[in-house]
Amino acid sequence: MGLPSAVIAYVLLKPVDETMRVSQSGVRSAILVTVLVVFLLTCALTSLTTKGVQYLPTMMSDVVNVQFAWHFVPPVALSIIAIVLLSSQCRSVLDLWLLVALAAWLFDALMLNNLITRFSLAWYVSRVFGLLGASFIFSVLLSETTVLYARLARSNMLLERERDNKLMNMEAMSAAIAHELKQPLTGIIGLGSATLRFLGQTPPNLARAESGVKKIIVAGQEITKILDNMRALFGRAKIAKDQIDVNELVVDALRALDSDFKSHRIAVSVNLTSELPPIMAHKVQLQEVIINLVHNAIEAMDLVDDDHRMLKFETQLSADDAITITVEDTGPGFDPEKSDAIFEAFVTTKPQGMGLGLAICQRIVEQHGGQLSASPGKPRGAIFRITLPRRD
Repeated sequence: MGLPSAVIAYVLLKPVDETMRVSQSGVRSAILVTVLVVFLLTCALTSLTTKGVQYLPTMMSDVVNVQFAWHFVPPVALSIIAIVLLSSQCRSVLDLWLLVALAAWLFDALMLNNLITRFSLAWYVSRVFGLLGASFIFSVLLSETTVLYARLARSNMLLERERDNKLMNMEAMSAAIAHELKQPLTGIIGLGSATLRFLGQTPPNLARAESGVKKIIVAGQEITKILDNMRALFGRAKIAKDQIDVNELVVDALRALDSDFKSHRIAVSVNLTSELPPIMAHKVQLQEVIINLVHNAIEAMDLVDDDHRMLKFETQLSADDAITITVEDTGPGFDPEKSDAIFEAFVTTKPQGMGLGLAICQRIVEQHGGQLSASPGKPRGAIFRITLPRRD
């Protein structure tokens, strides 16, 4: 009678359980109290059926024949009531397994009532069935519940990780915007200060002031492009792509950086494969990748002697119909074991770095269906390879 009674109590308490928010300590206390109550109840019932047997109704007319079905009517009645109540509120796998257990329990009670002769073969078979049936059902129930809790815990971990990733993307986006806007804004401030000096001269140097204002306008337009690129980089909309010549892309980037090469006394070696097929790409974004890689190389080579500063560019058409752009410097290089970590956001070896340049470069290349990889140079330095497919 214990199982159907417990199921009836479980069904009646379900609305209360659904509105309760139990703490972890409350769960432990409930488990300990439940175990203690069951232990005390078992001791009490054992004492009743031994020392207090005279207070119980007579069930047997002799050793093997039952006098009245006290063992049959209450369990069957309670099991039927529990099945009806649980069927009306079956909402979980636990409820389903309890229905299976009650059905087996009811079948065991019915079979035992028809096999009322004790110590016969059928009587022993019914006892073995009851033992094995209960053990199997509750073992599977425990296993299923454990699996469901494990899946729930794993789902919660994935949800937390997704939330952290979204927060990281928001932080990365804001930091990336600040990272990309810092250089043109610094240029605008410098040009604005220079323009004010030209206008303050006697007489005002209008020609140079006009030139400074034009450069400020160009820098402002560059900021607009950067913001558009950041929105395309972190947004879900597809970026507009055109057919571009990779060699021309590299040459334009080198021309834009020519003054940096001269000021840092860096020799440039260019080996471009002629007649490369065009690719579908966003020209400004890929130029940003090359410029970012070059800036990293320049900063790295500032740490070595002037006569060992060499920057090599190479383009190739690989066997799998992809185009590779290689940027190699002669700086101090990096630890080969950390070649994958250098592309993670906010990972940097620079004292003043933010660790976003390579992360943004990798994201841009991946949005073009390509791959950005890094390897140490020989005898020193770093080699970055941009592999781009010919078709989107």
